[in-house]
Amino acid sequence: MKKDKRKISLKNSLNLMIYDMLSNADLYFDKRLVLNSEGRKLLAKISKTILVLYPELKPLITKIRSDPKYEYIIELASKIREMASAQDNA
Repeated sequence: MKKDKRKISLKNSLNLMIYDMLSNADLYFDKRLVLNSEGRKLLAKISKTILVLYPELKPLITKIRSDPKYEYIIELASKIREMASAQDNA
């Protein structure tokens, strides 16, 4: 039960961090839609949480760290949504 609460808490904080990044693109991305330094700091926090919840997304995280474009962040958010809904339905 304690693990379930922790996972729920991690999922909630992950969703909030991703929502914050995407809804405040002007704060976290430069004019070319690549993560700036603040965006990279937030991505580091997001990455740590993702690797706990969804370790199978490590290749995508690696790709995003090396090329942190807005479109890849959207792809990551989409994958997380798919995986979360699959886990909820299981």
